[in-house]
Amino acid sequence: MIYDTLYINGRIFTSDDNNPFVNSMAVKDGKIVWTGAIADVNIGEAKSVVDLDGRCVVPGFIDSHQHCLKMANSQNSLLVLPPNINSIEELIENVSRVREEQGPGIPVYGWGYEEGKLAELRTPTKDDLDRAVTDVPVIIFRTCGHVCSVNSKALELLKITAETPDPVGGQIGHDESGEPNGILYENAATASRVLLPVLTSEDTAENLVSYGRLLASQGVTTVSDMGGEMGLDHNEIFDLAIAKGFKTKVGFYYRWSLAKDDPDYLRDPSAQDPERQIRMAGIKLLGDGSIGGKTAWFHEAYPGTENYGAPVCTNEEIEEAMAFCRKHQCQLAVHAIGDKAVDRCLDYFCGEPTWTPAPVPTFRVEHAGTATPEAVRRAVASGVAFNGQPIFLYAEITSHVGSLGLERTQKAYPMKSWMEAGLQCCISTDSPATSWVTPTDPFVSLKAATTRIAWDGTDCGQDETISLEDAIKLYTRESAIVLGYTNTGVLAPGYCADFVVLDRDIFQIPCDQLDQVKVQETYINGERVY
Repeated sequence: MIYDTLYINGRIFTSDDNNPFVNSMAVKDGKIVWTGAIADVNIGEAKSVVDLDGRCVVPGFIDSHQHCLKMANSQNSLLVLPPNINSIEELIENVSRVREEQGPGIPVYGWGYEEGKLAELRTPTKDDLDRAVTDVPVIIFRTCGHVCSVNSKALELLKITAETPDPVGGQIGHDESGEPNGILYENAATASRVLLPVLTSEDTAENLVSYGRLLASQGVTTVSDMGGEMGLDHNEIFDLAIAKGFKTKVGFYYRWSLAKDDPDYLRDPSAQDPERQIRMAGIKLLGDGSIGGKTAWFHEAYPGTENYGAPVCTNEEIEEAMAFCRKHQCQLAVHAIGDKAVDRCLDYFCGEPTWTPAPVPTFRVEHAGTATPEAVRRAVASGVAFNGQPIFLYAEITSHVGSLGLERTQKAYPMKSWMEAGLQCCISTDSPATSWVTPTDPFVSLKAATTRIAWDGTDCGQDETISLEDAIKLYTRESAIVLGYTNTGVLAPGYCADFVVLDRDIFQIPCDQLDQVKVQETYINGERVY
C-alpha cells in the first residue's frame, strides 16, 4: 500500500486499549491505515513523511454535549465572567458600554455569570440592569442557561407584570413587594430569547466558520449541537458554513419542542450516517434545571430549604419523544441533573428495546451529575449512557457548594465510580453553559477529571479522580460512540485521521498543569485545519 502520509517518531496515544501507545502511524484517503513502530514500516511506501520529533499526539477531542450554534452566535456577545467582569458594578458599566457601541434599538445580550464569581455573590436583578440601560431590553443569561436576568424594558416587552402567572415549566422571580425582580427561570428564561435579533442563515454560517477555527485551535474536531436554535434552517446553515470552510464534525440533536411540529425532520435516514460531516443524531429534551439555579430536581431538598427543584417537561412529552425516536431509529437525549430527574428518565428507558446500532446508545442521560448508585446499576443493565461534565465542579464550585453543600457536591459526577460499574459514559463541556472564560478548552476538563480540585482549590472529591489515559478515552473514543460517530475518536486502522499534535508530552507533566497545554496542529480526515 502507498500511504498518503506517514507520521513517525512521535508519542502517539491512540485511545485503543489493544495498542495504547505507538510511535508512528500512516494515513490514506483521510483514514488511519496503520499504526506501530517505525522499525516495522517501509518509509518508501509513503508519498509524504512527517517527523513528529518526539511530539505527543492524541485523537481529536470530541465534545459530545455542547451547543455549537449557540456558541457560534454568542462569540460577539457580552461575556460576564472573570477576567472580563468581576462584579455586578462592572456588569452595569459593560452593559452601558455595549449599548453605546451598538446604538439605539438593539438589545444587549450577555451570558456566563455565576454568583460565586461576582463580588456581590448574588444574581443581578432588574434594578441593577436598569441602572445601565432602560431604552432597550437587556438579557443576561446565567452560565447554566436555565436562568436569566432582564431589565424593565425586557419585562415590558415580554408583558410580564406582578399578575403574570408562571409559565408551565418556568418561574418568574419577584421582589418582597410582589413585583417582578427581573430574574427568570427555566421556560420563563427561554421565552426571553424572542427579544434577541434574529440572525440570518448567512450570519450564522459566518459565525460557525469562525467558531470552527477556535475549536481547531483547541484540538476539538467533533462536537454536538444539543437542542438547536429556534427559527433556523439547520441544513441550509451548515451547507453554507461548509462551503465557507467549516471543517468541524457535528452531531445535531433537534429540540423536541420544535421537532414535534416538524414532520420533515429526520425524513431522510441517510442524514444519520456517521460518515457525514453533519449528522442528524436525534432528539433533545429538557428534564429539569441546574444545580446553581436550584432548579435541578432532587429526591432530597436543597439544604436549608423546602425546594426540591422541579421537572421541566411532562411525562407525556417523554413518551411522545420516545415514540418519535423509535419511529425514526434515532437517539433520545434527556437533560437530567438531579437524582429524581435521572430516575424518571430510567423509569422510561430501562427495559425498552434499543433501536440504534451497537455500540451507539439509544438513550443518553445528559449530565446525570447526582445519579444514585442504584440509578447507575439500572443504566448499566439497560445500556443507557451518561454524559458527564467534570468541568462543572471545577468552574462552578461556589454555586454547587452553595446549593448542595460540600458533601453532596463531592459526590457529583463520579466518573471513577461510573467507569468501575461498567457504565457507558463520556466527558463533555455543555458549552456555553459552563462558567469558564474558555469553556470549550478540553484541557481544563481533563484537569478537572484527573485532579478533582476546583479552580479555587476546593476538594471536589479526591476518591473520584481518574487517570489521564482514561480521561482522554472518555473525551475521544467514548464521546464519539455516545455521539453516534463510530468512525472517529481512536487512532487505529479504519478510523478517521482526526488527531492533535501537542506542545508537550501531557503524560509526563503533573495533572494540575494540564490547562497549560497548547495545541500545535489539528487534523480532520488527514487534513491539517490548524
